[in-house]
Amino acid sequence: MSKVLYVQGTTRPGGAWESLRDIVYGLDRDCFEPIVACSKAPAWRGSGDGVESVIVKMPMFRKGKSLPRIPLAVRRLRQAIRSHGITLVHANSVWDAPYALWAAKPPKIPVVVHVRTEIDQDKARKYSLDKADVAVSTSRAAVEVLSGFESLTERVFYLPNGVDLTRFSPAVSGGETRQRHGIASEAVVFGAVGRIDRLKGLDLLVSAFALVAEGAERARLLIVGEAKGKSSSFKNELLNMVEELRLSERVIFAGHQNDPAPFLAAMDILVMPSRTEGFGRSAVEAMAMAKPVIASDVGALPEIVSDGLTGYVFPDGDAHALADRMKELAASEQKRAAFGRAGRLFAEGRFDLSTMISRLQSIYSVLLKGSEKG
Repeated sequence: MSKVLYVQGTTRPGGAWESLRDIVYGLDRDCFEPIVACSKAPAWRGSGDGVESVIVKMPMFRKGKSLPRIPLAVRRLRQAIRSHGITLVHANSVWDAPYALWAAKPPKIPVVVHVRTEIDQDKARKYSLDKADVAVSTSRAAVEVLSGFESLTERVFYLPNGVDLTRFSPAVSGGETRQRHGIASEAVVFGAVGRIDRLKGLDLLVSAFALVAEGAERARLLIVGEAKGKSSSFKNELLNMVEELRLSERVIFAGHQNDPAPFLAAMDILVMPSRTEGFGRSAVEAMAMAKPVIASDVGALPEIVSDGLTGYVFPDGDAHALADRMKELAASEQKRAAFGRAGRLFAEGRFDLSTMISRLQSIYSVLLKGSEKG
């Protein structure tokens, strides 16, 4: 039995937390025992069922005010490694990599770093990614960047996030969600799922929806997610924008949802107008539910959305191009259905959660065997 310590310092809800939850609950417990080191107890659906957590407050790395607190966090991680008999450390994001690498260095525990963001070589060096024993990345673009380090030659792996294809299925009904939010069954619903943040491009989506709504009385926009901290002011901007455009009766803010599946089911089209995106988990979940996706051409989104087959990819920041694609899909139920079918097949072939976890466990096993030989 190998004990794996997962290091997740940031507490903001999002795709990294969701993917970590999928990993720790999906591991083969006959081979791997997960322990999560985090700044506060994870608020996961189903948390507490056999996954131990260690609370270690990890301030944001490379922030000046954080420097005095970093050594204490590293010491506590080292204590957790010793006391739990950890044999492998997995940093769940770029931001967690320095903590994992420093904590694992004295006992020479192998470290896996998960890269979930857009990255360049300068940023990779700043966060010591070239010192990892193995790097796994959710995008091919990041794999190419990391492969440029001689120290990581043949030790960088493309590993897109997987989704539970049973949980996210075309069989899930969105009728109750539509009814609860006053959305008619004949309405064409565009949707967005994720935190409310300027980087997610929701202001661009509202602008594009205003153009669509001019000629589509039945169109609705369902925004699922919430703003945290500094992003609260951006949400207020969005609310004011919706009011000024006289769209208050047609744009619905549903807030954060622990289970987004019924909300995705209530949508006809998912839109991801992100300004930066390391992966695009919501796009995969929507495709698994046979929903077409319209996404900006940033980060890993063009790797996920096959333009003209499972949805459309539009130029980043172009509200008119986005609106044109939205109008096209709103007008054609047949095209939406065809894209949705193709998306489900694409998700089954590339983003099955069990396949992803199996590949990750294989990487663990090879790394641990190499560590034993060393």
